[in-house]
Amino acid sequence: RLADQECGASGARSGRVLRYRQRKGQQYGALRPASVAFELKLHDVSSARLVWSGSFDETQQALTLSPARARGYPGGGTRWLTAAELTQWGAQAAVVRLKQHFP
Repeated sequence: RLADQECGASGARSGRVLRYRQRKGQQYGALRPASVAFELKLHDVSSARLVWSGSFDETQQALTLSPARARGYPGGGTRWLTAAELTQWGAQAAVVRLKQHFP
């Protein structure tokens, strides 16, 4: 309630990084893929009630092992992503889900 009164906020967000592992290798040949997992939460400030949560947990798959999944990655699965690129992709997907929840 104090935060709501002092700054006019109606919601508070929080997040937690569960895994952030950089790929080993280069974009066209990696020994180990990037792997990222995180959680996001949105609370109503006045009641402290959780109003939305989302998560992302992804270890990049090789195009040869999972063609359908790999084509969904930025770049269409034609290169190995960095952990930052994988995080950005996951955050964008979370924003889409959040917008669907609050149209």
